[in-house]
Amino acid sequence: MIFQGKKGESKMKKRLIILLMMSAVLISAGLVINRVIPNATLTDNGDEVSQGTRQANEQKSLVLYQKLLAYYNSVASEEIDEQKYGKKFGGAYIDDNGLLNIMVVGGDKEELDVIRSVIGEKGYAVSSCKYSYAELIKMIDRVSESIPTIMDAGVLISSVGEDVKNNCVVIGIEGCTKEDENKVRAIVDAPYITFADEERAVKK
Repeated sequence: MIFQGKKGESKMKKRLIILLMMSAVLISAGLVINRVIPNATLTDNGDEVSQGTRQANEQKSLVLYQKLLAYYNSVASEEIDEQKYGKKFGGAYIDDNGLLNIMVVGGDKEELDVIRSVIGEKGYAVSSCKYSYAELIKMIDRVSESIPTIMDAGVLISSVGEDVKNNCVVIGIEGCTKEDENKVRAIVDAPYITFADEERAVKK
């Protein structure tokens, strides 16, 4: 999502629309795929995984995730703020080896049992996290709605999205400074919000 003021508004709106179109599919599905990957990667025990193997793993991971997402959709209620995801589901991502990694809030046993009953017990990894995927998405919506106010404060947000692996929301700011971060936090804040600059690494 991207956004600016007066003369620059039309151009920024065009950029926003383009970014929304590019990211909508992954955001709506709650699945992040690492795209910056070499032709061969290493497993935890040092074995090399070829590009073909990684791609095969990725396809299997997508199938597993689609099954899980279909389950969440089938039990979703319009009255639930969690939208189409369980309260303890923290999102999922595909790692450099093409394997599905599922995040579960607090390693909740009931949620793990649900996941295993839906997609089995093999072919993926599970990690504990603090915040649900639904919570991250709701914060992204809050930040997006606050863009005009944030712009009035003199801060140009270039992107906002979820980082499933690190269980946080990342706000990208062009030429990000500590002052910019403080201005944003004065308008919208949460312990899982982090900031990033195109020229710098993500920081909390």
